[in-house]
Amino acid sequence: MGQPLHKDAFEAIHSAAKALHSVGVIDKETLDDMTGGIAEAEEMQKNLQHYGTIDVPAEVTREAIAELEAGNGTRVSTVTELMVDLETEVPAEEAEKLRRQNLVNEAMADGRKLVTVREISEINDIPGADLIKVASVEGWKVVVKAGEFQPGDKCVFFEVDSYLPMDDERYKFLEKNATNWQNIPGARLKTIRLRKQLSQGLALPVAMFPEVQPFLESEELRDINFTGALGIMKWEKIINAQLAGMAKGSFPSFLRKSDQERCQNMGAAIFGYDVTYSPIDLTGIPADAIVAMEKKGELAYIALGPADQARMYRVKQPTASRDTRYEVSLKMDGSSMTVYCRLGDAADASEVGVCSRNLDLKLEGNEDNSFVKIAQEGMLEQLEAYCKQTGRSFAVQGELMGPGIQGNREALKVNTFYVYNIFDIGSGEFLTPTERWEVLAEMNSLADAGIGKYFQHVPILHTNVTLAELGITNMDELLKFAEGPSMVNNVREGVVFKEVEGNQQFKAISNLYLEQEK
Repeated sequence: MGQPLHKDAFEAIHSAAKALHSVGVIDKETLDDMTGGIAEAEEMQKNLQHYGTIDVPAEVTREAIAELEAGNGTRVSTVTELMVDLETEVPAEEAEKLRRQNLVNEAMADGRKLVTVREISEINDIPGADLIKVASVEGWKVVVKAGEFQPGDKCVFFEVDSYLPMDDERYKFLEKNATNWQNIPGARLKTIRLRKQLSQGLALPVAMFPEVQPFLESEELRDINFTGALGIMKWEKIINAQLAGMAKGSFPSFLRKSDQERCQNMGAAIFGYDVTYSPIDLTGIPADAIVAMEKKGELAYIALGPADQARMYRVKQPTASRDTRYEVSLKMDGSSMTVYCRLGDAADASEVGVCSRNLDLKLEGNEDNSFVKIAQEGMLEQLEAYCKQTGRSFAVQGELMGPGIQGNREALKVNTFYVYNIFDIGSGEFLTPTERWEVLAEMNSLADAGIGKYFQHVPILHTNVTLAELGITNMDELLKFAEGPSMVNNVREGVVFKEVEGNQQFKAISNLYLEQEK
């Protein structure tokens, strides 16, 4: 079953792009830059969530909409920002809807599934508290009302950094903690302690949300992202002036952001070392489906203990290995930055660029921007020279840190770019740690020849280690390991694990850091 989608939103976004062109706000070239092919439009339609109905501007005809949909897909953020920022003749109320929709869409595009339906595995008491309990939702601990849930219940789970709008009555109980981020009254979910119990996120009964009801029996339920369906935004710090800059477009579609998943969402992928058995009732399951499960080894009629009666179990094979070896690096608290070089068909043709977390930045006329400035101090030249030398296209991703950036927690005197990932544009894959170090060494050899300057890597805590060798056997121990000092600060943001010879990556954020976060 696919993601929930509101068709009016898709049509309105296409209409907005056409409207901007038809009234002369943008030219045909700009419109073409903002739009892609049918495949991109179809991909957007699969991923967009329910944004609510937006009135289509009167001057845009159904014929114009059909024409645009037939040949183009649009980047939502570009269209909506233009409609608001360029002060086109759009009613204020509709402009605000578009702005809100854009923030929701950015939360969807960010990659994190802020709102999902999950199962509560445990409910435990909190010492000295009768009205609240602590629930385990996969790897997360979240405080809930006493009696609201039982182990095995499904809940709608909102991760930390979710921003819940106060104009939705379902979140009014959070009003005493409301703020006004982006001029929208709402509540930001963050790490807190209630009666000394750590709580991260929010769990609410599924009965409160008709939006999720049609999907509750889906086998894909856990993977469905309800962020857009519920109109949830992702809270982010406001970018300061030196990082904002001028954008030429959204984050390029030929690149991938390297956001690692939080370890709490990957429990089975990290610690699922053993075969597990869960009772299953085969009533109502078609015979051919049962046969298929048996052939795959997914069913077993056994007694798990000497005193147990035999019954049918669903069998899940191990999803992780104790032998997996990781590179462990310090998670840097700066601002995400990407420099890229994409080779063209001609031998001397190439495209270079600089991106912030969400935007592809202009290079010309944007020299005061911190990302652009440091990239143009030899970094782009060096990357382009290396790509032409090897015939491969790469994007180097890292963290920009220094004065005025995220409080400059490492007390740096000048802005510094720390590499943590390299993306092979041709293959569409991130390099393994071994491959990354090889490419960095080769690129830095160009600096020895006077081309560009050295790329610095984020500090490495361990180059090749298993979790067992670190004394980590469960999620609590992993989160405890995340605590510790950074380069100069007593409290680091966390650590990042990357499989040495594979593609698994995840991060563990220090709870001490999160509790200090403002």
